[in-house]
Amino acid sequence: MGTKVKDLLAQQLKDPEFRQEYNRLQPWGAALDVMLAARKDEGLTQKQLAERSGIDQAEISRIETGEANPTVKTLQRLAEAMGMRLVVSFEKLSKGDGEVESEFVLSGGDSASPAEDAGNKNATRIPLVERTAV
Repeated sequence: MGTKVKDLLAQQLKDPEFRQEYNRLQPWGAALDVMLAARKDEGLTQKQLAERSGIDQAEISRIETGEANPTVKTLQRLAEAMGMRLVVSFEKLSKGDGEVESEFVLSGGDSASPAEDAGNKNATRIPLVERTAV
């Protein structure tokens, strides 16, 4: 039987340099997952999203695969093209176990504030655990 991804990751996380880079990039990966999930929830292809947003389809592909580093303005354009708005938040890290529960949210445009987005059942959410120490 082949190696499972979680087993491979556990092995690689033993390397301090790998662990540091993994912890640094993990929130970005979650943000990409949210964007991809939102696009699929809206039933849009990359081409359709490109047409709605005015952003080249190849660029959307690079963003979704992590090969591009979009600006907040680009992410806002993509969210708006999906009838959503981008919400970014910062949260204090807990001191005890080095982890804090958080989430990235792309929300429908009905809410007036990020606080309202917390209860928005139509928001696309991906839970995120930011690791300060693995």
